[in-house]
Amino acid sequence: MKNNNIFKRQQLNNNNDSMQDLKYNWFNIYKSKPKWADYYYRSAFGVKKKRPLSRLNLPKTITEGINSLLFSETPTIKTNEYIEEIFKNNDFLTNLKKWYEYVNALGGGALKIYVKNGETTIDFVKAQNFVPVNFNNTMITDADFYSDEIYNGEKYTIIEQHRIKETGYEITTLVYNASGSEVQLSDIGRSEEKTIEFSNITHPLFVYCPSVVTNNLNSESPENISLFANSEHVLHECDNSFDALNSEVRLGRKRLIVGSGMIQKSYDEDGNLVNYVDPSDEIFTALNSDDIERLQVMDNSSGQLRITDLTNSLNVNLKLLSMSMGFDANFLSFDAVGGLKTATEIISDNSATFRRISLMKRSLEKCINDLCRVIMIYKSSLDGGISYVDEDFVIKFEDNIIEDRNSKTAYWHGRLLNKTATLEDVLIHLDGLSAEDAKKKADELREVNKTVTPPNMFE
Repeated sequence: MKNNNIFKRQQLNNNNDSMQDLKYNWFNIYKSKPKWADYYYRSAFGVKKKRPLSRLNLPKTITEGINSLLFSETPTIKTNEYIEEIFKNNDFLTNLKKWYEYVNALGGGALKIYVKNGETTIDFVKAQNFVPVNFNNTMITDADFYSDEIYNGEKYTIIEQHRIKETGYEITTLVYNASGSEVQLSDIGRSEEKTIEFSNITHPLFVYCPSVVTNNLNSESPENISLFANSEHVLHECDNSFDALNSEVRLGRKRLIVGSGMIQKSYDEDGNLVNYVDPSDEIFTALNSDDIERLQVMDNSSGQLRITDLTNSLNVNLKLLSMSMGFDANFLSFDAVGGLKTATEIISDNSATFRRISLMKRSLEKCINDLCRVIMIYKSSLDGGISYVDEDFVIKFEDNIIEDRNSKTAYWHGRLLNKTATLEDVLIHLDGLSAEDAKKKADELREVNKTVTPPNMFE
């Protein structure tokens, strides 16, 4: 039976701006295909035209920059041998880093457990392929997972429905062909049952990991929103500024202005003889005048570019974008030599960037910890319902605050010279030693550097 609604994602309210529509919009922006990808203008003849707008692809740069701060040091993950083996087989940290870019770009994502070729596998699900169905105050309990698969040259859409039932946990797999008609799993070469039941599981076999931006666009949804969901207009302005900078360079080149009688003629669509300018010719610009004095007055081809002004304008918009996403104003910057840059270090624990990154780390820690528990719940079902005592997993992302070491050294050196700090104080703050180790080290330094007074040989 044909199901025309199969490609309609489920919604949790009646708002026209469904979460799925929003997620597809954010995904297009992340892929550098925003609604403002084209620039519309009118030609000298009044004809409406368009051209690609020069874009910075900021969402991709931002999410990559965030990942470089999050994963600048390998996180500490201490679980058990069973989970460690699964993480190793799934190249967990590498895939986690890639997947978390999508979490920030799309507002969230899910980690799902399934069996492939007899091995427990982790599916890193992007937000647009995940639709929550039921939830409570602590978690999303039921959800649908969408994916596309090519089999024998034909495209199929697969919907995996996860449901908690009174009798346990149920996973139902539905398959639809390109026309929207439901087909059998065997039609795509799969032999498993359409519905699989786990009588001894009452916990979802997936973990939803949200972004750190609370949903203010759809208050009825349990999902969070993209890091730049409330900053689309600023992204557009940044691209406009960058396009203006590129146009200034492209159109501000040195030109030779000549009279219209010096260029070739051609007939327009109405049969009128008009001046013809080769669009590939970047040197000559023709005016409909042979008056030399008038040409001199109208000649604005000096080649002086407004690079500094336009760069400053772009940097103002980048500061606004950084702050609108919860980071410090200097998180993003642009210069004519180095191009677009993101912050590569956190220099203060009192900065907005530090607080934002710390929030992401805590969210990831919880996500990984929940995934470990889901893996052990799944192992329990595979082992015939054997109950495993909850283990204390250690998931820790270090707070990588980087300070200006030269400035810090100069500060404590001055304190030592002015006798407002002891050598032990300096060692504690510069080398991170404990008070006991600092005292031991200070005694060693004093012993090595103490002044020896030679005996007076003339007495």
